[in-house]
Amino acid sequence: RVRQYRTLRSVDEAVAAIMDAQRARRRLHNTLLIYLSDNGLMLGEHRVLGKFVPYNAATRIALALSWPRRVPGGRVDARLALNIDVTATIAAAAEAPHGGIAGRNLLRRWKRAGFPLEAAGARVPGPNGTNVERPAYCGLRTPRFLFVHYANGREELYDYPNDRWELHDVRGLARYR
Repeated sequence: RVRQYRTLRSVDEAVAAIMDAQRARRRLHNTLLIYLSDNGLMLGEHRVLGKFVPYNAATRIALALSWPRRVPGGRVDARLALNIDVTATIAAAAEAPHGGIAGRNLLRRWKRAGFPLEAAGARVPGPNGTNVERPAYCGLRTPRFLFVHYANGREELYDYPNDRWELHDVRGLARYR
């Protein structure tokens, strides 16, 4: 994990170098920087290591935008954004035609009600270096809930405002039917 964090630090340093170069060229004010990762990573949550599960730690990623003339700094936006939104954002920022792009422009105000999650069955790293069989699943992530239906029939439902760490599956509770 220490090596991972050191590697991430090198990414931060590279982004700082890009920003410094743009600042020196007096272009930073008109440069859109998009900073994100490709996936989240489970570090023991739900007794899983890795990224091949539907839980928040594996599906939620850091996404930061910087564009001094267009994006106010210091703001946290709780919208559900997806990787496909990056393409639409870049096309809109470049004022390029982008008909047919599935994503949404992150520079505009909108709200996504939710998005589907799905994955084929796989062996995923489990506790103590063992592999765990994870069945195929499909589900829905909304700002409030994560619902997952696995191919083996098992289902899970988590209520984020009341359980941000997904510790209590509420699927069987009457008030969540």
